[in-house]
Amino acid sequence: MNTDTFWEKVVRLWWVWPVATFAALVVMGFYLQRDEFPDVLFWLLVGLLFMQAFTFVAAIVAKRWKQLIGVAFGGLTSFVLFVGLLFISAVSAMAGMVAVDEADTFGREHPIPDTLQCELPLVDEDHIYYGMNDTVGTFKKAVTPVIDSLDSLTYLQIHEGSQPGIYEYDLYAPALSDGYVFLKCYEVTEDIRLSKESITECTKVSFAGHEAFGQIVSRQEFTIYEGSWDEPYAVRVEAWHHDKARHQSRLLTSKIYKLEGWMR
Repeated sequence: MNTDTFWEKVVRLWWVWPVATFAALVVMGFYLQRDEFPDVLFWLLVGLLFMQAFTFVAAIVAKRWKQLIGVAFGGLTSFVLFVGLLFISAVSAMAGMVAVDEADTFGREHPIPDTLQCELPLVDEDHIYYGMNDTVGTFKKAVTPVIDSLDSLTYLQIHEGSQPGIYEYDLYAPALSDGYVFLKCYEVTEDIRLSKESITECTKVSFAGHEAFGQIVSRQEFTIYEGSWDEPYAVRVEAWHHDKARHQSRLLTSKIYKLEGWMR
């Protein structure tokens, strides 16, 4: 006859929670290298840490002193690793911001190859644009893009924003499973990821019930921080779809644009 109390039953499975936590931390470390870190994983780790704390209390109540040592060690190790990964993520983000602040010559250091064809961002109306040291100006004609469901290159459209380096994007797509879309931007010649955290977050648009070809995103704004005004460079803009159910992302389309960075 099993006479174990509730607390003793909880303590008997004490090892499950640190093992599950370590596995989740490994997955968390993988996601921290990317930009699709799911909120559910963060809360799962919080829940697992809570269960370890609860088991610690259960061990004390049940007076299982041997197991208490294992529970305490596993919980403390899990907590330190969890906080450590969050700290590394924060430091990495801050380092990226500092690098961006110092990248005012980025465009100059990455000239567009003569053989590379780049699209220009769309403008809303005809106007003459004057650069910082430009007295002549450049005429920019408004163009209404033709969206073709059979041509994925027309799905993504970039518009000029309120200032150089600030842009807006439209995105069309065929039927997609529920989730969200977002952009990734890369300098073409060296494949350098641009404004990684900020662009991912600013361009993320959630949707549901997209069952036929049509527009998903309309004039969602984002900013490229690398570089300065009047020093354009080639940027590969990629549109990605993240499947909510499968927790997987895939590339929808990409285009190469002549863009520049925003001067703070």
